[in-house]
Amino acid sequence: MREVQFVRCPAQGNIYSAARIGNVTIFGSGNYGKIMAHLNQAALEELPLSSIPIGSDIIALDACQHPYCIIGLTFVQKSQVGIDEVKTAYLNFYTTWEDSSDEHLNQRHFEAIGQKCVQFKLGFIPYHLYHCQVQNSPGIYRNVFLLSGSDCRIYAYEPNEEGRTFLNVPVETYFPELEGTFPSVVTRIQVELVQSLKKRITVCGCENGQLKSFIVSDFESLDSFSIQFSKKLSDDIDKLEERKPDDPSQRPSELAEIEESCADSLITSMNEEMDFGNAVQKITNHFDGMITDIVIYTDGSNINAVVSSANSPVYLFIDTVDKLFRQGSCLKFSSRWDSVEAICVADIDFDGHAEIIIGTFGCVRAQMINNTNKLTILQ
Repeated sequence: MREVQFVRCPAQGNIYSAARIGNVTIFGSGNYGKIMAHLNQAALEELPLSSIPIGSDIIALDACQHPYCIIGLTFVQKSQVGIDEVKTAYLNFYTTWEDSSDEHLNQRHFEAIGQKCVQFKLGFIPYHLYHCQVQNSPGIYRNVFLLSGSDCRIYAYEPNEEGRTFLNVPVETYFPELEGTFPSVVTRIQVELVQSLKKRITVCGCENGQLKSFIVSDFESLDSFSIQFSKKLSDDIDKLEERKPDDPSQRPSELAEIEESCADSLITSMNEEMDFGNAVQKITNHFDGMITDIVIYTDGSNINAVVSSANSPVYLFIDTVDKLFRQGSCLKFSSRWDSVEAICVADIDFDGHAEIIIGTFGCVRAQMINNTNKLTILQ
């Protein structure tokens, strides 16, 4: 596969500092305090967003366009108090409150959006900012933003059209399964509505490698369970790294054997610890590595989930609603390179079947889903 376009960013961002709104992709430019947009194929353009001090660290971005455009971002402002450096975190929302769901966005739209800001001062360091739809009444949905913090909690923010503002509401108002304190910082949030079943899948990945999953119906948590990636896998891979040849292609069988062994132990442990007699079902297994990304997708009949962590192979969970995240397997060779930071599921070769795109720290790899675990390298 050939690279057809390359656009240089003014500064390096992080795994949270990119979002898409309508036909436009936006990026946070690290410690420049600027938000850039890919409005044309030639280059990035700076968006004129107010209330972002120069030199601020852009932490996270998220955006949606239905029914009106909303851009949410978090940043940290640094200031000097005597000999101490003080960091203050903020959450900004931008919107015009005007319906633009059918419009092709351009610079004019962003100029209008950027002048209307609602700002929250945060008492924690922000992590993942994520929007999802909730149902207000039958057939009527609205967007709510979720924000994870360094205090190991998740906060909810909703737009208030009447007051032309945003409100910080208790997270249990819409997501009772997210109430309380998590075992560590939540690094990834993913929510999927299953309207045909009137259920919701909520998945949270934590910094300590724990994956907490919920199947929710009528705003009541029916099933909840957790998987913790342990140190066993990373220890085995570290041993393999010590004796790996210069050419990674020479060692696929060794790594595949380790990954398959760890996958088998994961599934065995999950099946042993499931207790279907309880309303709340928990699964715990011991692996290692911060959860870096979670993608939930539909293959036509089943709702599946792909989970990546910093030091482990990428795991694919099939039919998550019926099998409750019990049927999982690692994608062969997905930990063969460096840390996996992002995942995308798309039909990149237009053959009617989806592929899993694995983005690593130093390169990009693709893993096919066509009933095989055959690995294809994207050059």
